[in-house]
Amino acid sequence: MKKSVILIVLFFYSLSYSQDLEAFNRVYSKTYLETAQTDFKTAMKVADSLYKISETPLLKTRSLMLTASLLKQSGDVKKSIEYALKSGEIIGETDDYSWQAKVYGFLATQYRLLKLHDQSRKYLEKAFEISGNIENPKSANNIKGLMLQEKAYN
Repeated sequence: MKKSVILIVLFFYSLSYSQDLEAFNRVYSKTYLETAQTDFKTAMKVADSLYKISETPLLKTRSLMLTASLLKQSGDVKKSIEYALKSGEIIGETDDYSWQAKVYGFLATQYRLLKLHDQSRKYLEKAFEISGNIENPKSANNIKGLMLQEKAYN
């Protein structure tokens, strides 16, 4: 256990000198798909480390959303919303409409789960509106479809 944490820290240390997107994606995926299933505490530490080494708004957003997703899986919906809101603030200052829509869609779902339907609708509408700015028609339609599904749940 301690050896794996030390290896992860050393790996992140080396990543911090050159923001290697491929390495970031590998760690992100492994954390979300594997580590989170077996060792929640380590997954949270890795997500926090990813955030600390992130140099761009997109990578910061992805790291925060990883933490939000992990917290959601653990049942802490309120805390997951806090991380998603912080993520929304960061990505909202960019023109990455795809990630803006993903974050707002996540928030819409989490607020619905808490039965805060007005908040849910607010973020649902934001996500749907933002999806119209996504250049890739397939991505835009996928997000719009997910938002229509969320609307049906509401």
